[in-house]
Amino acid sequence: MRPLTRRSVTAGLAAAVTAIPAVGLCKSAVEASELPALIKAHRAVYRTFCKAIDQLEKRKDAIDGVVVPCLLGGGFSLRQGYEFCQEHLASAYKNQRDRLPQLSRVAPELAEQFRAVMDEKEAENMALLDDLYAEVAAVERNYEATSEAEEQAASAVCGYRCRTIEEAKLKAKYLAEAPGLRDGLTEEQVEALLQSSIGEEAA
Repeated sequence: MRPLTRRSVTAGLAAAVTAIPAVGLCKSAVEASELPALIKAHRAVYRTFCKAIDQLEKRKDAIDGVVVPCLLGGGFSLRQGYEFCQEHLASAYKNQRDRLPQLSRVAPELAEQFRAVMDEKEAENMALLDDLYAEVAAVERNYEATSEAEEQAASAVCGYRCRTIEEAKLKAKYLAEAPGLRDGLTEEQVEALLQSSIGEEAA
């Protein structure tokens, strides 16, 4: 059996509704439904999502040459990601602290001073990383929020239970042609689409 995909689902739905004669049905039935509003909402959210993608790509391109300096020496490219920089900075300071047991044996007071300096400089270094990554983090949060909003808006269209042939045709056409949907749906959206095609009594 051929695996079920978004394209096969929407193509099958479009073929099915096209094959049914539209006798006695009119355009006003669609205009009075909630489906056009759901489609309009998805289009608006998708445009916002595309802008968020552009902003994220531009911001990531801009940080290609940005290096997070390690106050102990060297540095790490911000392009490698926040977690990478954070982990390697922490490792650099840990390596210095690992020398403290030997130093404590001969100069305990100096060892404590050294530990305090390392703690202070590590906190300062992490704050520097936070400052450099702050703008990127804001853009990433915006991307994640708009991505989630787009998925929810798409799910609302997929899950809409059509009441007329006109609605079914409009829904199938939109899912097959709309940017962001024609390239693929999530598993949840495919499930919502399938559930919407089942009668309310069966569901």
